[in-house]
Amino acid sequence: MAVRLLCSVQGLVLFGKSPQIDISLDNFELINKWILSSASSTSSSLESIMRVHSYCPVMPLAACGGISASGDVIKVLLAGADVAMISSAVYREGPDVIRTMIDGLVVFMERHHFQSIRDLQANRPLRFASEEERHDYVQTLSLRLNPHYEDSGTRAMHCDRWGHPQPPMTGEV
Repeated sequence: MAVRLLCSVQGLVLFGKSPQIDISLDNFELINKWILSSASSTSSSLESIMRVHSYCPVMPLAACGGISASGDVIKVLLAGADVAMISSAVYREGPDVIRTMIDGLVVFMERHHFQSIRDLQANRPLRFASEEERHDYVQTLSLRLNPHYEDSGTRAMHCDRWGHPQPPMTGEV
C-alpha cells in the first residue's frame, strides 16, 4: 500500500489509534473512549515499521503508539520511522518528557559517535533476501537522500504507473 501511495501522499503515520466505541446505557448513544497507549509498547510495531520501510524506503514514516522513553524513540528510528510521535507520555508525565527523550537520544548518538540522525539511519538493522534486493533498497534510498531532492522544497517523487520510485527526469529536481 505504501508503494501505491508514494506518488500521492507525503508520508504515512503507522499505528495511529482509534477510539474504542461504547454505548451509553443511560441515553443509548455511542461514546468514544480514547485510551492512552501503554508505556514502551512499541515492540509490537517495530516489525511492521521495518517491513513498510524496506518495501518503500522513500516514503516518510511517522511511528506512534507506546513511545514513552528515549529508547523507544531510538528503536522506531532504527526500524525505519523518520519521526516518533508522542502523545500518551505527554499526558502521563507532562511536556518535560519530550526534553528527557531528546536528551536520551543525544546521549545515545554521542555514545555511538553519530553526528546526525542520518548517521543513526545508516546503521539500521536491515535484512535482505538477496543482494539484488539490497541493491534496490540502496538505490531507492539514495533518491531520498539526494541533496537536490531535499533542497527543492518538495516531497513529490517521480514514480512509474505502479508507484515504483524513478529518478527525476533530466533537468528536474
